[in-house]
Amino acid sequence: MGCNSSSGGIQIGTDTNCGSFALGIDASSNDTFINRPSGGAIHFKEGNGATDQMTIASGGFVTIGSTNPFKASLAVQSRLPAEDLIDGFDLSGNAVFGLTSGGFVFATGFNGICRQDGNVTNGPICNQDFAEAYASSEPTEAGDLVALVPGAKATVRRSQKPYDALLAGVVSSNPGLVFDNGQTHLAGDNSQLITKDKTVVALVGRVPLKISMENGPIQVGDPISSSSKPGVGMKATEAGKIVGYALEPAEKDGRVLVYVQPGYHAAPEMAKLRASAQKLNRRAQEQELELQTLRQDNARLRSELNAILLQVNKINDQIVAASAKRGNATKNSPIRATEPVSEPMAH
Repeated sequence: MGCNSSSGGIQIGTDTNCGSFALGIDASSNDTFINRPSGGAIHFKEGNGATDQMTIASGGFVTIGSTNPFKASLAVQSRLPAEDLIDGFDLSGNAVFGLTSGGFVFATGFNGICRQDGNVTNGPICNQDFAEAYASSEPTEAGDLVALVPGAKATVRRSQKPYDALLAGVVSSNPGLVFDNGQTHLAGDNSQLITKDKTVVALVGRVPLKISMENGPIQVGDPISSSSKPGVGMKATEAGKIVGYALEPAEKDGRVLVYVQPGYHAAPEMAKLRASAQKLNRRAQEQELELQTLRQDNARLRSELNAILLQVNKINDQIVAASAKRGNATKNSPIRATEPVSEPMAH
């Protein structure tokens, strides 16, 4: 039990220089030391069982309930298939976070408390969008349709008119990821990020949006733009800026889930004009092909006419030569077929 014990002893006092002690207490500092020989491990057992409950190996590697080789600073193995690897509790004994044996992380508040047990894998609608923080020139709330403020840097306000050309997006209810001027907020309750002069605008994903029936009932897939009501959307029936597409129908004012995809909507009238323009373009291409064919035919006819003229000239030369031999040559030679005939002068 002393410092010279071959199996490691218990050292109590002020001297902790004894190299072979297993347990030491320094009375001067009230520190307790657990010592092990170099290269060895410290094992925690119950009832002298064969399996360690916890092991601290050389180098400081810790395993809890595991017999696997040390490959991490901390290795944890559940005792039963249904057991969690790690659980964290508040002062009332309620589980607030944990890591399951299947590798799933759960936490109260993570992903908006999708389920009572906090499991993020099977929850209902929550944290379904990415958002970015913007300055706001007026107070906003979740579901507001917002547009950029002209002349202000990265500042938004509620949309002011139908088909607002400066539409930016929808104020998120509780985004799963927020980019906030150099800070990043992941899941949890992010609704508190909306203040009187700051808001979070969904960049992509699914968010509830305030809507009106200004352009009639909304069907799944309808494009959504701003209405005449500040911060409220409507079905887009004309060409203009849109914020996304409806994911559920609506027949009265309220909120509707939309897929955020800011862009430009070409109304049916624009589609018809585009179709007409394409038709005219195709006709112009066809006429160009016809003109090229006519040009080729003209060139071919000119070539054939030139060949005929050459033959006529040869025949004419032969007639002149034969007449000369018979002494019937005239003073004036016949007009050659290749000589150009002047067009009559315009009067």
